[in-house]
Amino acid sequence: MSEATLESQPKPRTRSTTTSSTNAVVPGPSNGSLDFGKLVADHRAYFLSGVTRSAEWRESQLRALRSMMKDENRTRR
Repeated sequence: MSEATLESQPKPRTRSTTTSSTNAVVPGPSNGSLDFGKLVADHRAYFLSGVTRSAEWRESQLRALRSMMKDENRTRR
C-alpha cells in the first residue's frame, strides 16, 4: 500500500452548516423564494472562519487517493 494515507475523519472543530438548525435557509422578501445572497454570504463567512480544510490539504488528499488507486490497480493485474 502507498505511504500516503487518507484522513477520513474531519478535524474535531469542523461542523457542517448544512445540518445545523441555526443556519436554516430563510425565504426571500414576499414571493417565497430563497434568499441566495444570504445563503452565499453565510457559507462564505463559514469558509473564511478557518474551520474548513486548506486547498493544500485537499490537494494532498487527492494525490494520496490517486496513489492508493494506482497501487490497488497494480495489485489486481
